[in-house]
Amino acid sequence: PSCCQLVRNIAFDRKRGSRLLKKGGHLVAFVPCRKCESEDENDDDLIYKELPNEDDIKDAGLKMTNLMEQPLNSLLSRWMVVYLCIL
Repeated sequence: PSCCQLVRNIAFDRKRGSRLLKKGGHLVAFVPCRKCESEDENDDDLIYKELPNEDDIKDAGLKMTNLMEQPLNSLLSRWMVVYLCIL
């Protein structure tokens, strides 16, 4: 997913000494996510498949501060994800 790749690139640039975000800066991303088609799945769990894992977030020096769903229609939502640069 593109959000995961973005966070990995932030970590890569940070390790090279060419920071994309200053400490205290915010990264705001909008991540599209389809609604569940089966009753066995939870809609809220699907967004986490589109987001970076904890290790990638830590390597990038980020901390998630906000995650908010914005429904677009009955099948698709856009999630606003906000990260704070802490390192």
